[in-house]
Amino acid sequence: MKAVLVSLATALVLSCAAPAKPSELPGPANLPTEAQTGDARVELARAREAGDWTAALLALRVLGPKQGRAAEAETIVDGASYQQLEAAMAKMPEPGFPRSRVALRLGLLAQHIGRSEAAIRYLKMVRGSLADRAKAPLARASAELPATNVVAVLLPLSGRYAAVGRELRVAIEIAAAGEDRPLVFLDTAGDAERAAAMVDEAVGKHGAAAILGPVGDRESRAAAARAAELGVVIGLLGPGTDGPSAGVFGLVSSPEWEARAAAKTARLLGYKTAAILAPRDEHGRAAALHFARVAKGLGIRVVADGRYDPTATDLETDLKKFFGLDPKTNARLRRHLRRRGKKGWKSFSPDVAYEMLFIPDEYKRAALVASYLPYFNIEVRKRDLMNTYGLRRKHGGRLPSVVQLLGT
Repeated sequence: MKAVLVSLATALVLSCAAPAKPSELPGPANLPTEAQTGDARVELARAREAGDWTAALLALRVLGPKQGRAAEAETIVDGASYQQLEAAMAKMPEPGFPRSRVALRLGLLAQHIGRSEAAIRYLKMVRGSLADRAKAPLARASAELPATNVVAVLLPLSGRYAAVGRELRVAIEIAAAGEDRPLVFLDTAGDAERAAAMVDEAVGKHGAAAILGPVGDRESRAAAARAAELGVVIGLLGPGTDGPSAGVFGLVSSPEWEARAAAKTARLLGYKTAAILAPRDEHGRAAALHFARVAKGLGIRVVADGRYDPTATDLETDLKKFFGLDPKTNARLRRHLRRRGKKGWKSFSPDVAYEMLFIPDEYKRAALVASYLPYFNIEVRKRDLMNTYGLRRKHGGRLPSVVQLLGT
């Protein structure tokens, strides 16, 4: 009910707006052609019927404020959600109808939901006859903006990466103990869009002087971009950016950096063939991609590239697929099981066509993956000189595959 009353009150405020001044009108060089006008009318009708207010506002931008369109824009703006208005504003980089009306509405809504920074940013965009309407709320938003030394910490406190978030929270709280600098923890849930929204909340609601986090590549990129727009300093707990940016700091050990270091280590150790077994997540994808690229440049041939579920505790299905342990496609395994029955799984040693296995994961999950190698009768290299006689005896007279593990 409160949200409805707020929306109605804002609509009443906006309903008093005067027609656009000439500064909002398109200049002669920007006037749409007859064909463009016709297309815009068709799109406006479609969008209004579908309730697609973002598309409707963009169609109105082509038509301009003439022929009663200013009043129509007012109605559409009042009916659109905050997200729809933001989407429309993102596609209106230059001043022009109905950008000021959208900016005013966004500014008022942002102020109502406690996003003072966003309110100030949008209200400063208002031009023409609506500029006077923006002055009072702009002054209020500026006065409400807290001046604090709060540090907002963005972590995945729920969702699939919640365990990582909880561990980091404990570590950060221990590190900050005794500091006269309050921390506010905000949950990104491991989602990029939510991470960007939490940057808004950190600045607008909590008045954060700086932001720490989030983790994860996509989260970090989204949060860094939003922080740069808002002009707030952010220290990422993941790489998150393609290069340095003012006010944006990231960790050195990105998936790309780790993969590059691993490939160079493999080259120094003299390995010519390698395989990649990475978690099925953004970190794993990035590390696998960069390892393959660097390895190729160093003369290392990547002969296999597989994935596993980073949230699972039972990886048997994923790893059987990676090691080719399917009787339907593995003729040697099929013959072995035909002779020995189900017990043959315990004595079968798969063929592995690589010397080194790259596992770009944190140590607990990497250890879980590594534990499956002896389970599948694949020997892990532990020393430079292997006891081939002992290995043959252990594996029924056959010399098993031996691989070197390399992780991040």
